[in-house]
Amino acid sequence: MLVDIVGTIDGMVLTGAENQKVTDVAVSRKQMRNNILYFHVRQSKDRFLLRRLQRLQQVVVVTDKPERFERIKHKLTLIQVRSVGVAFKKFVHYYRLLFHIPIFGITGTNGKSTTKEMITYLLSKDRNVVSTYKSRNGLKQSLRYLLNIGDETDAAVIEMGVKYPGNLAYNCQLFKPQVRVILNIEVNHTRDIKTMDNYIRAKGEILEGFDYQNHKLIINADDENTQKLNLTRVKNLITVGKKSDADYRAEEIRYVGNGMSFTLMHKGNRHAAYVPGYGEHTVYNALAAIASVCQIGISIEEAIKRLASFRHIEKHLEFCKGLKGSTIIDDTWNCTPSAIRAALEVLKEVSNGRKKVLVIGHMPAIARDPFGMDQYKKIAKIIFKANVDRLIVAETRAREFGEKAIEHGMDPRKVIYCTSASEVFEVVNRLIDQKTMVLLKYSLKYMPPSYKSVRGNLVLNL
Repeated sequence: MLVDIVGTIDGMVLTGAENQKVTDVAVSRKQMRNNILYFHVRQSKDRFLLRRLQRLQQVVVVTDKPERFERIKHKLTLIQVRSVGVAFKKFVHYYRLLFHIPIFGITGTNGKSTTKEMITYLLSKDRNVVSTYKSRNGLKQSLRYLLNIGDETDAAVIEMGVKYPGNLAYNCQLFKPQVRVILNIEVNHTRDIKTMDNYIRAKGEILEGFDYQNHKLIINADDENTQKLNLTRVKNLITVGKKSDADYRAEEIRYVGNGMSFTLMHKGNRHAAYVPGYGEHTVYNALAAIASVCQIGISIEEAIKRLASFRHIEKHLEFCKGLKGSTIIDDTWNCTPSAIRAALEVLKEVSNGRKKVLVIGHMPAIARDPFGMDQYKKIAKIIFKANVDRLIVAETRAREFGEKAIEHGMDPRKVIYCTSASEVFEVVNRLIDQKTMVLLKYSLKYMPPSYKSVRGNLVLNL
């Protein structure tokens, strides 16, 4: 009820009525619509805001500058507060505490989207679940995800990224997750977070607002950088991984069928498990997902059973039938050092003597400073050791991969430099046959739109 909100934010109604109907909340004029509660946080370009408000009906505006709405106040329910920023924070806190449901917060350099989807899938069998959409975890979407939680919601699963210091802290304050997960902390976002130490500290913001007695934190016991966080106060620390002391431990990991089989050890008990999707990193994601849902009462046996029918997100090591009987592996969701390593490991394991072609683009989150360029050199060495038959550099910005791979000992005749999507397709099409596997490894959202055609032209639409 609006009257409750007015009291919560210490507001005073200047015009309109406290029983005004409200169906949505916004902080941007672009989100404005009828029956909305608008917090006047962004106060530039108010002339455009006023024009939009004039065309709407039954809008509630919360502001600390009511004089700006003098001309149209008769059309509004106008609520004055001392500070609109503080009022908005109070509202968010009020709204979140309306719902006594389990909320999961997932962070990590890689695997966030997949693990979030796994947890959502495991819960959705018998619960109404709200979760973030694909990998859209920017702060601009956070309020919308919170407001998607309603009376019918049984649980929420929130992917929480770190592009800048403070991102993770904000989301933890917003959603107050009781189960929090750190999948891994590896090199990424060096454009915006300049050093690895700063990046580790930014991931440590997962403990913002953490209830050390009652909340639960799940971490990867095998990840060296996660071990650098000060977690001594965390009473309910749950570990996953391959180490002998991990609470949820994976043993006997094997590539089988279209996924990975493993034995899950927990409290001395052995559980045969299978997760669709290739790669040891997929097993780590599965362990984190299983451990997460077990915290709210789902049994390991039931979680494993449900996980066996999970379907991966598109462009995450997605295997497709290609031209001339080839196999195309579409891994164009993201391109980070650890994601490249994981993809090359999968390519090596499943190629079975087939010709291996790697098409690679630049790493968009890695700065082109000495530290960032060192990452290109390290990945180039991994490419060389992966013994790919052809390295196709998809664009000028990724040229260092080819140059450094050659420095490490790769035959220059195996390296092909391209500057356009059409050139990439022409080269790949010339190389492939039924004994070829092609790994597309670039971040599609940071490439020119024409690069969508590479997969489109190579993959058979069966």
